[in-house]
Amino acid sequence: MTVLVVACLLAAGLRFYQLGHVPNGFTADEAAHGYNAYSLLVTGADAFGRRLPLYVDNFGDSIEATYIYLIVPVVAALGLTEFAVRLPAAILGLLAVPAIYLVGRQLYGSTVAGIASLLIAASPWAVQVSRYASRAAFVPLIAVSGRAGAAARASSAASPAPCSPDDTVPVCTPIPVSG
Repeated sequence: MTVLVVACLLAAGLRFYQLGHVPNGFTADEAAHGYNAYSLLVTGADAFGRRLPLYVDNFGDSIEATYIYLIVPVVAALGLTEFAVRLPAAILGLLAVPAIYLVGRQLYGSTVAGIASLLIAASPWAVQVSRYASRAAFVPLIAVSGRAGAAARASSAASPAPCSPDDTVPVCTPIPVSG
């Protein structure tokens, strides 16, 4: 469990340190997410006047509004800033660390769980998507959660475990594949 605490502290440091300033600048997508969240907060509609949309137009691309709805309460609490728009992604990235620890411990034991949590805490890809206001921040947590669900289902059923040491698929894969 000490490894999990260290991994979470490492993940928090890498994800939250100067979150409003690094990466430098604010991309057009991040700005659009922030403005749509602000618009939803103030008017109850997106930037195009659609009330409580399921999908939001983002520079000619229609995207689901889940991440934008996560930004709304943060913008309400902290104001419309780069930090506020990026904070939900950083939190999602941080939550992936204990999630992968729990899945790893359930499937392979605490040693592998500790290594996996340290790896996702410091993974350049996982850190990068956690510092950018993007729907991609959901990927590590959803993948691990899907894997946890598959493992829990297998342990409660008479079916074989969805993951064994012979599998060639990483622990965070949501679809069990056996060789």
